[in-house]
Amino acid sequence: MDQGNKHFHEPEKQGSWWFSRTGLTAGVFLGFIAFFLVTEHTAHTLQFLPWLIILLCPFMHMFMHHGGHGHNHDEDK
Repeated sequence: MDQGNKHFHEPEKQGSWWFSRTGLTAGVFLGFIAFFLVTEHTAHTLQFLPWLIILLCPFMHMFMHHGGHGHNHDEDK
């Protein structure tokens, strides 16, 4: 029973938000903020670098173990 209703159609696929006009504007704005934060506040940002490296350790550990899933070595037997 095709009634020819053309207003029922597939929704259009949308691209990534980062490639929209708003996303590109936000990316440029965040780039400017990051640039001026590093260039104008180098003394402030560099003093926290050792602490940031130490804080990365738990995140690296979590991602290296794929979210903390347990390892069951009994399955090999």
